[in-house]
Amino acid sequence: MIACSNTNLSDQVSITSGGTPIGPAQDTEAPRLVGAVTDGSDAQLDRTPTAQWAAATDDNEVSHYLLSIAVEDSSGVCDALDFSTLVVDNLAVALNEDFTGAGYQAVAGNLDANNSTINFNLKGDTSYCTRVVAVDSSENISSPIYSVTPWEFFYRSCNQAKSNEPTLTDGVYPLDPDGVGGDAAYSAYCDMTTQGGGWTLVIRYDGNEADASNYFLPSGTGQNFVNVSDLQSLNGTGNLIASADMVPFIENGATLLMHVGKADDGATDSSTYVHLYFSEIYQAVLSNPTNIFNTSFDTNSGEGVAGTPVSGVSAVRKDRWFEADMTLMTVFDTDGDLSNDYRINGGEGDAMFTNGNREGAVYCSGSTSNTEGHGDPKVQWGFAGKDGTSQGYGANMHVGTHCTSNLSCGPVNPINLMFIR
Repeated sequence: MIACSNTNLSDQVSITSGGTPIGPAQDTEAPRLVGAVTDGSDAQLDRTPTAQWAAATDDNEVSHYLLSIAVEDSSGVCDALDFSTLVVDNLAVALNEDFTGAGYQAVAGNLDANNSTINFNLKGDTSYCTRVVAVDSSENISSPIYSVTPWEFFYRSCNQAKSNEPTLTDGVYPLDPDGVGGDAAYSAYCDMTTQGGGWTLVIRYDGNEADASNYFLPSGTGQNFVNVSDLQSLNGTGNLIASADMVPFIENGATLLMHVGKADDGATDSSTYVHLYFSEIYQAVLSNPTNIFNTSFDTNSGEGVAGTPVSGVSAVRKDRWFEADMTLMTVFDTDGDLSNDYRINGGEGDAMFTNGNREGAVYCSGSTSNTEGHGDPKVQWGFAGKDGTSQGYGANMHVGTHCTSNLSCGPVNPINLMFIR
């Protein structure tokens, strides 16, 4: 009997006994896989991890691979014990062919040229272990190899989660907006209902917690993590503000903000929103996401802008505001009037807040012909400007922050939320 681990069975090697042929050789040696399953560095970014291993030592004879996926048992190590409960068991993966899984997993991919790589997609946010075995044309099965550590998969945004799993409902979901090697994954509330859903909570302000020295959004809000665990709640937490870094969401394709006012009523879904408005993310910020709420643009110079005002209609600049039903707020140049270069919500050059010969900064919808943001605002988010203070903008608003230290004006409802999509 000859073991022919590196011989193509199609050669039909024969063996003899006393010079008499007794039939073709039978392959009895199982393929040998070495190494461990690894994942690509972008697994958390695009949710297409790569199962990769060293090719079987008799890869000329490999007929197909068997892929199994199991839920990790929280030990932090993938081994045979994890595979007592399987999500996918022995999924046959033919060489150089696409394959599709079933049930909870959506698997799709193919082997590369040296038969050592499979790309596939996973849904959900669970930690998984992967097992691979090689099978040759004589049905010999190799010993399995496992992923060394569990693979954790996080959506980058609520919008990505909704796009991949349309049946998801309002609630808290784990996210990793900037992927592997960036900030740690965290959980945030996802509105999966309003205007198609896919909204990630990125800023929350509780007017009940405001006082004379702490009533506006600190510098860096929208670019830093502040009380990030509070982003899981639509109700009071005892903190004035919570914030996530919005930059990676914009880098991942976000184009809109949603502004919500609601009572501190304990509701954990979108059913009790009282006020609701939408606004675009400026084209200048889409082109350079770090410009969002960037205090380096805050000049306190009196022009209301840093440098030359952005010219053109709001549809081009992408600075429009919309009502709850997504109808356009038509104030000033949102209707195409080029006689006034200022945005409906003002704008400090290419950043998403205003100034204009006063303290601090504000991001708002408004109804005046300059960047001051006064008049009859529907939404006013007061941010600390370059000088560390916030502009006192006056008048009550539907959504936003208090406008002065005496709290004489502020949002109609205590809970004020900003989402991104």
